[in-house]
Amino acid sequence: MRRIHSREVAEAAGVSLSTLSKVLNGREIDRIPEGTRQRVLQIVQDMNYVPRSQMRELRTGRTGRIGVLLVTPFIFLKMDPYHQRIFDGIVAGAQRYGRNLVLYTAHMDTPEALRRDVLGGSADGVLLVGDVWTSSVQDDLHRSHIPAVYISSAPEKLQGYYLADCDNVSGGRLAIERLLALGHRHIVIRVEPDIHRSYQKERLQGAMAAIATAQENDPAIRGTVIASNDVKQFTEHVLADLSITAVFHTLSEAFAGEFMATVMEHGRRIPEDISVVGFDSTEVAERFPVPLTAIAQPFSAIGEAAVEMLVALIDGVENVPQERRLPVRLDERASTAPARIS
Repeated sequence: MRRIHSREVAEAAGVSLSTLSKVLNGREIDRIPEGTRQRVLQIVQDMNYVPRSQMRELRTGRTGRIGVLLVTPFIFLKMDPYHQRIFDGIVAGAQRYGRNLVLYTAHMDTPEALRRDVLGGSADGVLLVGDVWTSSVQDDLHRSHIPAVYISSAPEKLQGYYLADCDNVSGGRLAIERLLALGHRHIVIRVEPDIHRSYQKERLQGAMAAIATAQENDPAIRGTVIASNDVKQFTEHVLADLSITAVFHTLSEAFAGEFMATVMEHGRRIPEDISVVGFDSTEVAERFPVPLTAIAQPFSAIGEAAVEMLVALIDGVENVPQERRLPVRLDERASTAPARIS
């Protein structure tokens, strides 16, 4: 059976080769009538036409693929709620724009092997999810001018990058404002010892801004920042000060869950003695013995927004916003209650 050529498909559909190419590659779809697009796709299916990818790449200079860089290959096998939902959004966005995905992992044999794969032209642009890159790949990617969008975590030292994330500042503020509304006057904000990630800095910024605003009316309100990754040590620190009635964990629902369990092992109650708020609000938060009140990120929407930004950069769209910040919400569960009266 001979191979069907693009000109035959275009003639059968009654469109130009240019229109056929745009429909197949998902380009300028807003300029093509939906009826025309559907007719072309039906003819393509009826004629069992498959364009030669190598010829298309030579002609257009595009692969039609988006690279996705994650931290480890194990994420592809058993994703945590964050990566699963972000990836769901990426897949939805790729389908919407007619792009395929190439999956990279930051844990390859050497940084150079990763660098060759990412910069070697296997994709038209790259999505970098969370804290996944080595500094050499990040720097080389930036210098190469390959379109790239970071998801959730901004690069520390680069200028002119593109980022899709939630509104972390509003999330931090919202968590503290809810605890203040419940009457809590001494709130601990937990961060990691090495607070370098952009999203954690922003959540802390929002939390402390809410504390500062409340202190204008009530100077007795306190916000104590504790940097710790040691659940036992952190819990002992909190329980030693009876004025502390609430804790906001700026990241890691797992840590928040361990903290609540350790508090109860010490004979204290959640939320009667200590109210707890976390960040992310995945199904993990719902499954704790005391379900966790948490700030919810729109993970899938963040993934889709990142794809939309990257496709625009690949297509040469002008004035693409450097950041997309999606709104958050507070999911109130059983881990928060009015402050105890001393």
